Amino acid sequence: MSSAVLAPPLGALWLDEEEAEDSYFEPFVASSEADSASDEAASEPLLVQQEFDFWAEELAAESIVVSSTRRLRSHPAFVGILALGKPAVPYLLERLRTGEGRPVWLSLLGLLTELPPAAGAETIEDATKAWLRWEKTELVPASGPGATTP
Repeated sequence: MSSAVLAPPLGALWLDEEEAEDSYFEPFVASSEADSASDEAASEPLLVQQEFDFWAEELAAESIVVSSTRRLRSHPAFVGILALGKPAVPYLLERLRTGEGRPVWLSLLGLLTELPPAAGAETIEDATKAWLRWEKTELVPASGPGATTP
């Protein structure tokens, strides 16, 4: 079991003003200055990336000591990444490219997409190659890591 302290997602809005002033909560309080719709839309990918990075680091650390991907599925960090939904896919593909913790990232990708391209792959390497091919042909370029411009 990890000794890391789990924290609320970045951008949490459930704190009252007095709690928000507590320096412990500073990273988790959304900026009150982002009042236009365009500011909120522009900051959303950044918040997704920050939240993904937070959960992914926790999950990567835990996957070193837990050998079963099935056991990791109940870990709060695994659930936190799942909660991000499809916006997490580009960040998962980036993690897949690094080579560390591939079974965990493959499992999350399979749960977040409708037709996993690696279904039926016999090895982790084959599954990784299938996902990276899928990224080039099916994933619409976005603002995530590995995104390309036409």
